[in-house]
Amino acid sequence: MDCKDLYLMKLKQKRMDLLKELCSIHAPSGEEKLMKDFVLGYVHREMSGWAQKPEIVSEGIHDNLILVFGQPKIAIFCHMDSVGFTLQYNKRLIPVGSPDDRLPTRLKGVDTHGQISEVNCLLLEEESGNTFLEIEDTTNFERGTSFTFASNYTEDGDIIRTPFLDNRAGVWLCLNLARKVENTIIVFTTYEEHGGGSVEFLAPMIYRQYGIRESLICDMTWSTQHIVLGSGPVISLRDKYIPRKLFLDKILKALREEGISFQLEVESSGSSDGGYLQKSSVPMDWCFIGACVDNIHSNSEQINSKDLYQTLELYYVLIKRLNQDEIKL
Repeated sequence: MDCKDLYLMKLKQKRMDLLKELCSIHAPSGEEKLMKDFVLGYVHREMSGWAQKPEIVSEGIHDNLILVFGQPKIAIFCHMDSVGFTLQYNKRLIPVGSPDDRLPTRLKGVDTHGQISEVNCLLLEEESGNTFLEIEDTTNFERGTSFTFASNYTEDGDIIRTPFLDNRAGVWLCLNLARKVENTIIVFTTYEEHGGGSVEFLAPMIYRQYGIRESLICDMTWSTQHIVLGSGPVISLRDKYIPRKLFLDKILKALREEGISFQLEVESSGSSDGGYLQKSSVPMDWCFIGACVDNIHSNSEQINSKDLYQTLELYYVLIKRLNQDEIKL
């Protein structure tokens, strides 16, 4: 192995170590501060070597975080929160977002001593036939404690298995994009998995202050019969919400001209920060671009690392083209 191959291997491992760490952070909807602090610390440590050093906006916007590079023309929205559970009464758990709770599993939460502790979770059935979740022991946990799936990160060739690839893989993409991106805003958002709320006030803010009218939604989508692992990035033409076709056409034309391959998704349900953006008070176009994940919202999500790297390359190319504003329909 020559020096270049060794360098590339170490660089890839460093990047995967970042993804592993992101997936281990306890940050369900409404409790994103740990994730914000991690991302903020990463930015401060790394940005001296970036193409453009960003302006950091972190105060007065709850647990959201905004990085402003140069003279921005486009925004990337990326949610930091995950699905999870809240301890209700008598050991019972209620969902945060829509976690897959079909199998008993290990959960983690902040105990009465302020430490992250793990506990077993059981799937039980009422006389009516309805199922519900309980934790085995509430001794060390107070009512209202949030829980997320316990960390369980593994790599098998190109396949990565871990909870919370949705959307820590999106955060990973944005932190890697930040190294080279210019004239762009990256917006790390909150509450996406449980009804939104942050994009609705962040979008008017960056629209009025920076004149942003175009945006990309960096998020993960589910794998299906038609959207499969190992087949590259996914561009959503619609889900529950429908983005403006003129903007979609502009993106597709640019990527085809650049020879970038991708999968096209068309769904009738599901949503993202794009839906919340569409309901905001400003005329900002949006398009969902990410990678697909097996077993989404479960304790064993799966993604193909090649899809991640191809999605990263797509973003590099697309942002450059959108900033040049040379795409003629």
